[in-house]
Amino acid sequence: MGRALASGDRGATRHEALVNAAFADVPTTILCPYTTAGLDAAVLADAETTHPQLLGNGRTGVSPRYAGAAAALAIAARRLPSAPRGAEEVSFGAGGLPGLRRLVRERAVSAGLSGERAEDLTIAVNEAASNTVSHTRAPGTLRMWQDATAFVCEICDTGQILDPMAGRRPAAAAGNGGHGLHVVNQVCDLVELRTGPWGTAVRMHMDRA
Repeated sequence: MGRALASGDRGATRHEALVNAAFADVPTTILCPYTTAGLDAAVLADAETTHPQLLGNGRTGVSPRYAGAAAALAIAARRLPSAPRGAEEVSFGAGGLPGLRRLVRERAVSAGLSGERAEDLTIAVNEAASNTVSHTRAPGTLRMWQDATAFVCEICDTGQILDPMAGRRPAAAAGNGGHGLHVVNQVCDLVELRTGPWGTAVRMHMDRA
């Protein structure tokens, strides 16, 4: 998550906002260190909304901007920036998953991922696409592209995920679903999820280095 925080990624801010919900029933204290001299002002401002208390210069105080899980819900409802021009786009349905897996693995290897990391990304895309096939009626869409550091795959569909913790619970505890998204979060370097009445987008990044 360090790369995401350094770049001001909203997915990392959403993740931090959900930490408090995840540990709400656990008697524990979590300290998140921030290097204020090396991070953008926007990243530090986001930290104030996701941490109930702030420690600085030897003093601890209540964060007046703390928003609880509301910050995570607000971020999740915002659409991601559009895929770059030239991104490869493929529509898929219930019978198209085998071909989708072959295509993702081929493109991932061509982008410079090792065989193992290409396989991990293929598994993640398959899990996200399987959710589309299982829980939505309309065909889903896969988009793929390279950015400066990663190979990126995005699955979009018309469904909406109502549980803000979906995919963030251990598999054994996710009796109400979310196992596929849990796998996605485990194997990818960065996962951005956005969901609302307009649909759901799961953007999976795998570093090429």
